[in-house]
Amino acid sequence: MITTENVTIGNRQFKKTVSDTYLIRKVGTDEIYSEAYDLPEKDYEYEETDELLPKNDLM
Repeated sequence: MITTENVTIGNRQFKKTVSDTYLIRKVGTDEIYSEAYDLPEKDYEYEETDELLPKNDLM
């Protein structure tokens, strides 16, 4: 499931978009991310791909 939250990085606001299971693709592009950070005024949309997020081997 894709979720979006507002985050502050270096005193600037961003929209963080992530999926809990899959990589995400910006709609209308071939851009694929594990997480995306956008300016709040941008209305980018994301969809889940069929590719699972990489496992974190540091655990």
